[in-house]
Formats: sequence, structure tokens, C-alpha cells
Amino acid sequence: MAIITEEDLNQKELLHEKLKSNNQELEALTHKRDRLIHEQSGLLLSKLEEMHPIMESLQTNRYGFTHLSINFITSRGPILDYYMESDYLYVYDFKEKQIKRFNIENSEKALTIPAWKFIEVANLKNVSEGLNHLLTIQNKMIHELKNSNQKRLNWIDEIK
Repeated sequence: MAIITEEDLNQKELLHEKLKSNNQELEALTHKRDRLIHEQSGLLLSKLEEMHPIMESLQTNRYGFTHLSINFITSRGPILDYYMESDYLYVYDFKEKQIKRFNIENSEKALTIPAWKFIEVANLKNVSEGLNHLLTIQNKMIHELKNSNQKRLNWIDEIK
């Protein structure tokens, strides 16, 4: 990276060399970012396909898809991300095998987002949490139902 200073403005040849150097670095970094986004989107789609049986089981049994840190529930598929500023909720619609963007505020029609475009703007921590949550959602529900049933049994014993 060539830092351009005020003095460089008076030295045309040096300025030209620094601009050329910076442009080459920017081009290389942009190309690398694009390759990484392509790799990430491929990994995301592969992981979603791998988790398809879990999604199918959850929907077949009418369990909602939730997220550990995003307070929404949906029947379409796993929640991947949420942008509070724009009220956009990103969900993987596993039946259509597409990432959908929902505008929560005005309930406009869901917009299909290509995986690379989603990865470009996504909070990747939220995406990972959403995917990993699929692995534990049934166990969490089992635990919650056991606790609820125990409380009900305790109440029945109290009333008898």
C-alpha cells in the first residue's frame, strides 16, 4: 500500500506510481474477496443441502424454525440473519432451496437472494448460529417439554 501525501501531488511521477500500485493492490484484494465470497456461498449451500433432512423433519412435525439470537419463528426454514435497521429477515426456504429476504415491517412479498449476494452482506456469526441451531432444536424442545410436564405433574400432586 502506497500512502499518498500532500507532497506527492507536486511530484507527478511519484504520484502516478503510488496510484498505480494502490490500484493493483485494490484489484488483487477485490479479486480475493470475490473468490472468498464464492467459496463461502458454496459452503453455505452445501451445508444447507446436508441439513435438508433435519429441516424436513422439523417442518413435517410442525415445529417452527427459531434462532438463538434472533427473536423470530418461521415455518419455511432456518433463520439465517436479521437486519434491524431495514427490518429484513433472511430465511432459507428449504422447499424452494433458496434464500429469501422478508420485510417484516410491511410484509411485502419475499425476495429471493442469490447465495453470493447474501454472503456479501450477511452477519456470518448469525448464519453459523442459525445452521448450528438446527442440530440442537429438537433436543431443546424435548428438554422444555420434559420440564413443562414435570411442572404439571408437580401441580397435580399439590392439588391432590
